[in-house]
Amino acid sequence: MSEPYATTATLRLDLGAETFVADGMTMQWMYPPEDFAIYLSNDTETWELLWNITGNRDNDTIIGCPDNCFWEARYLECRMTRASTLNGDGLYALYGWSAYFDTNLAHFKSITVDRIMNPYQFEPAHAIDGNISTLWMPQQ
Repeated sequence: MSEPYATTATLRLDLGAETFVADGMTMQWMYPPEDFAIYLSNDTETWELLWNITGNRDNDTIIGCPDNCFWEARYLECRMTRASTLNGDGLYALYGWSAYFDTNLAHFKSITVDRIMNPYQFEPAHAIDGNISTLWMPQQ
């Protein structure tokens, strides 16, 4: 929780190691800031703006998806610049900050194949040809 009538406040989250995050994050506020930004870094020296939020009045702020779901960083920093006018005394207070990790280790890795299936093998007519060795499958 910040001091009453704070004009700005910064909160830094250390993920412990450079981490691939998927599905964005959520912030659960007791007193949400109206304006804040999320920055990411791997060294705490160089920061990159990830999101800039203005006009926030949500106690549960969902950040990231669908526009910016995937990124890597060790540190996240929330820079709050304007308290909500809803709470009256200019406080910022956060119950929880959740960053969603991608458990699928195959995401964004290269893939190769050694054979490709014949697309004619799955034609719609196969669904009604009476032959159990053929099948129809929608285009993938």
